[in-house]
Amino acid sequence: MRLLVASTSAPRSHAEIRLSFIYDEISRLAKRGIEVHVARYKTEGFGRYDEIYFCDITRFTELSLITQLFPLFKEYPLISLIRGPRGLRSLYAELHYAFHIAKILTKIMPDILTHISRIQKAGPHT
Repeated sequence: MRLLVASTSAPRSHAEIRLSFIYDEISRLAKRGIEVHVARYKTEGFGRYDEIYFCDITRFTELSLITQLFPLFKEYPLISLIRGPRGLRSLYAELHYAFHIAKILTKIMPDILTHISRIQKAGPHT
């Protein structure tokens, strides 16, 4: 069975203490015989560590992605686009990451796709 985990912040080892929970979970699955691939929004490169395949995003600019930005402008609130270059950059980053995951999906054809978001610090309960 193949599993693709989409996580912008999954670490490659226990060394990143604050994210070790994510690593423990994907490591456990790999030890049980599941082929685990992790799509990250990091540029450390592709690699295999502890039976886990890490598929990092590449830095190059995909020209086809830039042309795909224009139709999305009508889907986003105007204020998010007016924020200046930062607004457009985050929109491009989202599109770039989605394109990255789509390429991995077609390459490895996983049985399961899941997403792990960042773990936030717990705030006071109100």
